[in-house]
Amino acid sequence: MIETDQQRNGRGVTVALKVMRTLAGNPLIFAPFAGIALNVSGCSLPVSAMTFVTLLAGTASPCALLTIGMFLWNTRHGTKVPFAAVLRLTLMKLLLQPIVTLVLAVKVFSMQPLWVHEALILSALPTGTGPFMLARLYRQEAGIASRVTLLTTTLSIITIVGILTVSNPVANVSSNK
Repeated sequence: MIETDQQRNGRGVTVALKVMRTLAGNPLIFAPFAGIALNVSGCSLPVSAMTFVTLLAGTASPCALLTIGMFLWNTRHGTKVPFAAVLRLTLMKLLLQPIVTLVLAVKVFSMQPLWVHEALILSALPTGTGPFMLARLYRQEAGIASRVTLLTTTLSIITIVGILTVSNPVANVSSNK
């Protein structure tokens, strides 16, 4: 939607083609689809490529933490951010999203308890760097995005521990035996 908004001067098909070209070149969009295509095709990566991917995967968490820290440090100076907006988005991410996930998992999709538990944990995780990177790229509220990332990272400890305490599938399975 942001990319479409950036193409205000174009018309229909021209805008659609520009947006598709831009999105196709974005690794956040392209990489998952390339991975799915490789998996569906039944092909596998050569051993040297798998070694590289394994080494790269091992660095993902430390690099993500460093990146988050750099982003948050970079945006904290000279930026006035409306705290009400940050708080509203944080509450939506840490409370509303898990509630919606629970309702969908149980009532709509009738998932097994273990899958409900996993979905809840994933929904309660903090906001990652993706929204900040997009906000920064499109110059749209990067300060808010970085504050939400910081606040959800800090407060997600409470929501995740709460979910683990209330819906512990290991304890539930053990008590049923």
